[in-house]
Amino acid sequence: MKGFLTFLLVLVVVIIFIAGLAGFIPGLSTIMGTNKPKDLGISITKEDSAKAQEKSGVVLVELPKDTPVENSYQLSGQRAASFSFDSKEATGVINNRPWKYYPFYDLQLRINSDGTIETSGMVDMSILMNYAKSLGYATDDVNSALSQYHIPKMNMPFYVKGTGNIIDNKVTINVQSLEAGRIPIPSGVLSSNMDRINSFAQDIVDRQKGFSAKKLDVEDGKIVFDGTMPEKESIVVK
Repeated sequence: MKGFLTFLLVLVVVIIFIAGLAGFIPGLSTIMGTNKPKDLGISITKEDSAKAQEKSGVVLVELPKDTPVENSYQLSGQRAASFSFDSKEATGVINNRPWKYYPFYDLQLRINSDGTIETSGMVDMSILMNYAKSLGYATDDVNSALSQYHIPKMNMPFYVKGTGNIIDNKVTINVQSLEAGRIPIPSGVLSSNMDRINSFAQDIVDRQKGFSAKKLDVEDGKIVFDGTMPEKESIVVK
């Protein structure tokens, strides 16, 4: 599940990086009245999320509350898996996650007929550091990046549209449109950082224990997956 979520949400993390490169000004989105995510017309319930997450077959295990942040999300085992998600199911998978340090909420994901994917939602910057730490990134490195790119430590909406896939474990992402705080990021900034985006996405996917993808792509209005998934996902719950 984590590998699949990473593919869907890696662009969300990239948004924070690009927002810094573009000189995003803290508080500007609120002043402009754009502190809510873009509505993509996908509505779900917590029950929808539970059903979608069950489809992957990964078993959730609760860790003790005092488990250190860096151990708060553990993947174990490996098994073959093949499934697909439509827009509602994919939205269900990425929403209502029980993990304490999951920083994304109010998410929507829409798969379009031309093969593009649109995602919108909110990111909680107050726990993004712990999220990164749980993925294996050093705190000093994350702090350095936040400082270097003037990334604001505040909740903000995002929107991204593009294409992406994983074929034989190789990640390919093309961001067509991106907004941070509902403020469009210039296309020149996106194009000049596409190699960094793909390198970062590949690194995150490579870190996922038990996850491998012969194919994770968009076909006939659905996200399709064929590969391996971890058997268990052990987390500290909220």
